[in-house]
Amino acid sequence: MVEVTETVAICRKQGASVISITDSPAAPVCKESELALFVSAASPTFGSSIIGPLFLVHVLTSALAISLGEQAKKALEEQTAFLYDTRIFHPVFGLKY
Repeated sequence: MVEVTETVAICRKQGASVISITDSPAAPVCKESELALFVSAASPTFGSSIIGPLFLVHVLTSALAISLGEQAKKALEEQTAFLYDTRIFHPVFGLKY
């Protein structure tokens, strides 16, 4: 999708680290990626489903959180406090965490 590629390029220019999960090294998003992970579109575990990539992201972020230890715990606690800040996320909007 052109929108995804353009958004990734903008994020990269703003200093974001980009890791892509795609089925081909020729995918346009790869030129903006610091790291590209390749999974066959024919894979029975990934295929066209969003579940496979989400599972992979969960595994990678869990490994990162464990390796960062106390620093990751502090960052997650700060994120939790932010998500429950009713000045930003008012309960009337029905946001559930």
